[in-house]
Amino acid sequence: MKNCLFCKNRGFEVFYNLKSFPIYFGAIPKKDNYKIKKFPLQVSYCKKCNLVQQTKRVKESILNKVYSSKYYNCPSPKKSGMGKREVHKFWNFFRSIKQKKGKSLEIASFDGYLMGLMKNIGWNVYGCDPANESKNAQRKFGKKIKTVFYRAGVYKKKEFDLIIFRNLFEHIYDYQKFLNNVSYSLKEGGHIFIDVPNIKEIIKAGSFGVFFHQHISYFSKNTITSILSSYGFKVLKIFEGNPNLFIYAQKNSIKNKPVKKNKDNIFLKKNIKKSDYTKKKIIRIFKNQKNRRIVLFGMSALATSIVNFIPKKLKKKIILLSDNDMTKHDKLLCGFNMKISNPKELLSLKYDKLLICSYFFKKEIVSSLKNFIKDQKKIVFI
Repeated sequence: MKNCLFCKNRGFEVFYNLKSFPIYFGAIPKKDNYKIKKFPLQVSYCKKCNLVQQTKRVKESILNKVYSSKYYNCPSPKKSGMGKREVHKFWNFFRSIKQKKGKSLEIASFDGYLMGLMKNIGWNVYGCDPANESKNAQRKFGKKIKTVFYRAGVYKKKEFDLIIFRNLFEHIYDYQKFLNNVSYSLKEGGHIFIDVPNIKEIIKAGSFGVFFHQHISYFSKNTITSILSSYGFKVLKIFEGNPNLFIYAQKNSIKNKPVKKNKDNIFLKKNIKKSDYTKKKIIRIFKNQKNRRIVLFGMSALATSIVNFIPKKLKKKIILLSDNDMTKHDKLLCGFNMKISNPKELLSLKYDKLLICSYFFKKEIVSSLKNFIKDQKKIVFI
């Protein structure tokens, strides 16, 4: 067990535990599939502050290599359309707060999709992200995007009126260091907007297959408020969405408030077995004698989890892996020696069930498949 990422306590309650899980998930080039290392994956909550976090964390240096890899799996809204709904949810939250336009930095700007929206309404936008996709975004934004890991000193002190980090804080190993760096780049009284996983919605959805090595921690309204308050940010507004929390906060000189007790543990204790129930449901789908030919759709962490935990004899029932993202086609699903195909393959294929490997993009996926699926009754949600 590690110390708590926030309160440094060593007392934890484990509620998700896999002996071995690949460091990458989703689509992997065939020539690289054998190189992928596996590590234990354990998720627990701290008995003192209730922060949900990994307690057998992979070394940060290993994950940093993952993020800059050419096959780091994160869907680009520009390319696949997947995730666009979530960006616009955040965008609506951002627009609901009347910010005076100025100079903004998005840390982990990825494909520059959000930067484009902000630029269109008058913001002077900058981005910072080592991901391979950021190199493509540079074609539009040029030198305003830096393809490096963000840290204090990459930009001038107090350079920005606003800093945004979406889908990033859950990857951070050292909250204090990161938030101090953000404060360094932010003007006095400047604001931040954050988008992080909402642990309560993730658990409600099913728990299994949504945890992976890159996400070091998961947050509730209570825990993210305590963390930001402790490191110099006053939370002004929070939206509790599904599956993410959106936070609006302001740089504040007051720091080091004591950890406040909260009631998250009541919810966590009640749902501690949720992932086990979901695993049993998946096994039942595969064991059903009527389901002899199964298709998995959506090459996600959930799909990776499924092929890495079901028994070999049941795994043989999988006859097709499919995804809308063309960049994944003809690659392998990590941990499974089968190519990922175009959804068009469904038109000429006989199968018993099509298993949607997503908890949060069900509507978008079903809509995208309407021209390829003749019998909607064959679709199964976990």
